[in-house]
Amino acid sequence: MAGLTASYINNKLSAEGTTNKTKALILEFFNNVISLGAIAGTEPKEGPVFDDPEEGCGDQIRDYDIGKTLAQRIINKRNALGGFTNLFQLAGISRFGIDKFNDLLYSFSKHVRLQYLGHTV
Repeated sequence: MAGLTASYINNKLSAEGTTNKTKALILEFFNNVISLGAIAGTEPKEGPVFDDPEEGCGDQIRDYDIGKTLAQRIINKRNALGGFTNLFQLAGISRFGIDKFNDLLYSFSKHVRLQYLGHTV
């Protein structure tokens, strides 16, 4: 699968109609996590990012999370930037591909929808 590009991010955000609230929630999450354990899924505990059943290309059992190595790369990038200011900055992270970006949008869009509906998340 091809790597994540700014063009793909732009097209995906537009096509999905991703809300500013969802974008802000993702940025807030990545900017405020203290440890890679808060991002990564470590068996048997799932992480906060789930495989998008419509577009996921990973193993639905073992590959639904962001792993420890990728989580560390996300934290390193965030620290180098002084914090993420937009989702396009994720394109510069090694091994953060299209599948994980789709999973991220799916997970946080679902979170925002549940909040909107008045569900506790």
